[in-house]
Amino acid sequence: FLGGKTDPRKSNHYGEADDYTIPKIHHITTSHDHQPAPQNSNLTMVVRKLKVNEELIFEFHQLFVLKNVTHKWIHANDIFRVASCNFH
Repeated sequence: FLGGKTDPRKSNHYGEADDYTIPKIHHITTSHDHQPAPQNSNLTMVVRKLKVNEELIFEFHQLFVLKNVTHKWIHANDIFRVASCNFH
């Protein structure tokens, strides 16, 4: 077919990716706080860390509002920020 060469359609398209190890990714919640808010809402803050292979990549804070509408919790607002320094 190709003059003694192997068919490229049957070759390993991943090259050296066979030796690639999958990193371990961990999301760790370090603290959280929940407070009642006006208009049948709940204000929640969560501080989390992201680690890859046990190495801290970054810490982030998330603040969001949950509203109770007809006995269902609706995600009404969200603020997400990466922490510029470690507060712990």
